[in-house]
Amino acid sequence: MAPAALPNDVVAEILIRLPHDDPSCLLRASLVCKPWLGIVSGPDFRRRLGAFHRTPPMLGLLRDYCCAHTPRFTATTASAFSLPAAGGPDDCLGTALDCRHGRVLFLASNELLIIWEPMTGDLRRVPTPAAFDYIYFMPNAALVCTASGCDHRACTGGPFQIVFVFSKSNGGPMIIESETVAELCVCSSETQAWDEELTTIYIDSIVTTKRSILVGRTLYFPFNLGYILEYDLCGRDLGSGVGIAGIKESTLSVWSRDASGHGDVVWEQSRVIDLDPLLPAADDMELLGFAEQANVIFLGTCNGIFTIKLNSELVSKVCEKGDSEMLLPFISFYTPGCEECSVIGITT
Repeated sequence: MAPAALPNDVVAEILIRLPHDDPSCLLRASLVCKPWLGIVSGPDFRRRLGAFHRTPPMLGLLRDYCCAHTPRFTATTASAFSLPAAGGPDDCLGTALDCRHGRVLFLASNELLIIWEPMTGDLRRVPTPAAFDYIYFMPNAALVCTASGCDHRACTGGPFQIVFVFSKSNGGPMIIESETVAELCVCSSETQAWDEELTTIYIDSIVTTKRSILVGRTLYFPFNLGYILEYDLCGRDLGSGVGIAGIKESTLSVWSRDASGHGDVVWEQSRVIDLDPLLPAADDMELLGFAEQANVIFLGTCNGIFTIKLNSELVSKVCEKGDSEMLLPFISFYTPGCEECSVIGITT
């Protein structure tokens, strides 16, 4: 006599304990039988997965290249993993600007932005701000979940906000940094429109294409010459001149934001990490970015691109450095669906 099948709730409790940073485990489990596929692809499973593991894993990196028009995905998981194709394997969505909270933001053209949710396949199109004119400078942008009380473990499908930053000539005869201004505008998925009032800040620098950093409800956009533009998502205030992390003589310094006894917000050095014993010897270490959800810093050297987990100081090489201009971490829980099973494959 065959043993009775386990209740679905019990099977789900077993499956959520599989390694969440290795998508192949859940994918193989979904192929065992139709009931298991129904469990892991159900709407409640992703929520339970997030509640159990709490922090979404970094599944890989999206990298833009100087000579390419579409980003390449590099898996950082234990087994090979690739994102589902958006509409088709040869689809070109444009230049990737940001990747956060399970969504990717692309600049498709001067007039169009595309928001893609790889885990659901959802595509949305938003026109670029009317004031934006992509002639001289590449813009930067942040795509942020705005769902009330969201823990960002499974926030696909919810409301979001796009913060779009670009540099423009200030009317001078030559396009140089001293003749530029930074302009910022915001679009909400709920209103599907950009704010009518454009925010302008006079700064003798040009916004870079390095990914912005989200600390609490404040965004930080990097500019040339060491400037950083600070934008408060709640109060919509702008500031500049702050710093978060930096490298000097093979030493990584990490700065944290704290409130002083007088109520003022100050930045204090919270961590100093000696990189010499952690990385292969290299004289050209470069800080490439920070994945705030995963608490991981990216460093580039002549030997490749490395991640450093700040909690454990564990170092891993993720790929060769190449000529990538943008490095975007894709952080999300993976749950296979009926359609997705046929498009998850081996990365190249």
